[in-house]
Amino acid sequence: MMTRQVDFTVMYAAHDAFRRDTDRLRDAAAAGAGADPAVLKGWRTFRRELHLHHMAEDTVLWPRLRVALTAVSGPAAAGLSVLDAMEAEHRRLGSLLDGVEEALTGTGRGVLVQRAEGLAIALDDHLEHEEEAALPLIQAVLRRRTGVPSKPPGAACTGCAAPRCSSRGCWTGHRWPSSAGCCRCCLRRHGWSTARSGGPVTWG
Repeated sequence: MMTRQVDFTVMYAAHDAFRRDTDRLRDAAAAGAGADPAVLKGWRTFRRELHLHHMAEDTVLWPRLRVALTAVSGPAAAGLSVLDAMEAEHRRLGSLLDGVEEALTGTGRGVLVQRAEGLAIALDDHLEHEEEAALPLIQAVLRRRTGVPSKPPGAACTGCAAPRCSSRGCWTGHRWPSSAGCCRCCLRRHGWSTARSGGPVTWG
């Protein structure tokens, strides 16, 4: 049986959207527009999507990868340290998100520029680490003949992180087929388009 290649296109689309939104946050902070309703709405959408993404990784993807890693020996077993790092980075990002939330909605707006910059840098570092270390690990381990399926029926989508999220395609800036009643990791089967959907560059 040939090893299948994992298609990470949707994962990269989500990562690109996270980077885009932290750029928007930094721009809004620099312009003193942190209290603008459009900025707050954009921030809440970004935070919800990132939470869903990380929740799916922490509760579905990383545990399955741990199980697969314990079943192999040699260099692949070293991948457990990558998963430990991913989980630690998620916890640190949670604290940074709370800091930005405080600056946006509390009395700490004077530090919004600094906290937005810190979040953007930390998130970009995490996504780069995930793309360079965790995604190759998924490719190397989960698609071997280990008995681990690519996605259990009814599980959260490990590509974009939402349990049932075909309606969320517009957030990434890509057009998804409205007729696809499945999670976005399956949308490629329906011929989804990577064409940018347009819309404002900023939240404001």
